Amino acid sequence: MYTNISIFYQREVVRKLMLTVVVALTFILMSSLLSVNAFSQTVRATKAEIAAVKAEIATALAIKAKIEAEMANATNVSKLPSGIAFPDSLFFSREEISAIQRALLGVDTLKDDGAPKAPRVLSLSGMLYNSPDNWVIWLNGNRITPERLLPEILDITVDDSLVHLKWFDYVINDAISITLRPHQIYDIETGILLTGTGK
Repeated sequence: MYTNISIFYQREVVRKLMLTVVVALTFILMSSLLSVNAFSQTVRATKAEIAAVKAEIATALAIKAKIEAEMANATNVSKLPSGIAFPDSLFFSREEISAIQRALLGVDTLKDDGAPKAPRVLSLSGMLYNSPDNWVIWLNGNRITPERLLPEILDITVDDSLVHLKWFDYVINDAISITLRPHQIYDIETGILLTGTGK
């Protein structure tokens, strides 16, 4: 009888052990399937994200090519009028702007013998004023209009009897603000304002 009970308990223990093993294996298998399913969904999502990023990169490259083409057309220096001034710049320092302006004037920018490269006086010999946008002045013997300015003129305002200008002097490498009337001469070197014929 003890033998039968012992065999019964052994069979019961083996059955429970096998059931536990089956349940554990089922759990492991289900977990693996869920992991595989989640992984495949992640791979699908990653492929979609990669495709979206590729599309954004293609759009960005197309925009970059368009901007480069527009810049190549816009920066053709040969199309610029000869009297354009470059008063301010985000990309160039004042010294670099000065070198560009000297090159536009035809002055050799590589050798500097210390001699003045531009007149050291500002001579206003005459002016004709119609409106703030329609005027002519004669400065240092040059006819100047709103459309045709000297490179040294950084800013200019003309009214009926005065000319207010900002003049870039290459020797001192700085701008000078001055107001002139017709037939006045300003000596940049000494800072003296003279009344004369304004030749």
